Amino acid sequence: MAKVAINGLGRIGRAVFKIIHDHLELELVAVNDLVPPDNLAYLLKHDTVHGNYGKPVESNGNSLKVEGKEYKVFSEPREAKSKINGNSQS
Repeated sequence: MAKVAINGLGRIGRAVFKIIHDHLELELVAVNDLVPPDNLAYLLKHDTVHGNYGKPVESNGNSLKVEGKEYKVFSEPREAKSKINGNSQS
């Protein structure tokens, strides 16, 4: 299984999130975005281009939960500093 992280949940990132969530051969391990998780959950649920997401979405502290599966959300301004892969490089 390929592990994937998304840097940015804009329109394209949200579309990719939904595709990864629905494919068993891909595992989404984390998301990095500066927007708070509760806003990301709202945007994921109510996309003005792709319509409403027909799955339950909620935020929980520093994570998103879709259909009961939890995804960690980081808020690193620079992808290189992200701790997604256990890296803490500057």
